[in-house]
Amino acid sequence: MKNKKTSNNLFKKFVAYFTIFITMAVVVLVSNLKIGCAANVVSKTTPILLKQGVVNKVTVGDEFSVTLSSNPSTGYKWTSSFSKSGILQLVSDDYVAGGNVPGSPGNQVFKLKAIKEGKCNVTFRYYRPFEGIKSNTRTIVYNIEVSSKKSTITLQEGKINRIKLSDIAIVKLSSNPTTGYSWYYTSSRTNALKLVSDEYIASSNMPGASGTQVFNFEATARGRVRLTFRYYRSFEGIKSDTKMVVYDIIVN
Repeated sequence: MKNKKTSNNLFKKFVAYFTIFITMAVVVLVSNLKIGCAANVVSKTTPILLKQGVVNKVTVGDEFSVTLSSNPSTGYKWTSSFSKSGILQLVSDDYVAGGNVPGSPGNQVFKLKAIKEGKCNVTFRYYRPFEGIKSNTRTIVYNIEVSSKKSTITLQEGKINRIKLSDIAIVKLSSNPTTGYSWYYTSSRTNALKLVSDEYIASSNMPGASGTQVFNFEATARGRVRLTFRYYRSFEGIKSDTKMVVYDIIVN
């Protein structure tokens, strides 16, 4: 009789602990679903990286950053200036410390925005304000050309898609990342089209609902190019029956 009572008590404890476990699991699941529903757009955007000694081409509305090593504890600071006004706008100038150790260097980050068509040089100088600019002052110059907003063309399968240099080619494909599947692409020419962004847009807030994977490419070189998209799970790889979509493009 005593053994039966002990077994009942153990069973009741098991049920109690199991109920708590299930409740916590449900709370975590609901929280994750809420987060997933709130983030309907998952975007991967290629940053604009400026280079010295070349013409850096950007578009009206583009925002980009310049990060320069700095150490304000020495009294030095980077300053910026534009060769022409009204083409580029300085959005922010922030210092990001490199560590908690006093006197350690960090980075000075300038955020810029292209607001008007034209050509403009951005000059950065590193000096102590109380000393002023000298002949040996460290100087960095970026040559920037701002063009008008690019034309966007949605590519079509089964035809020759003709676009112009600097145009944005858009590919929209039905996708459902909850299944583990995603679209991956290859290009017949690596320098002809530059991936600008790859984002997933959910069709609804319902868990497991499908949506659209949207790729944006910028035409960077003239000529013919083929984009091949395949839909598969990355851990499974490409199979003989993998779904495939092909786009043929001519950049004029």
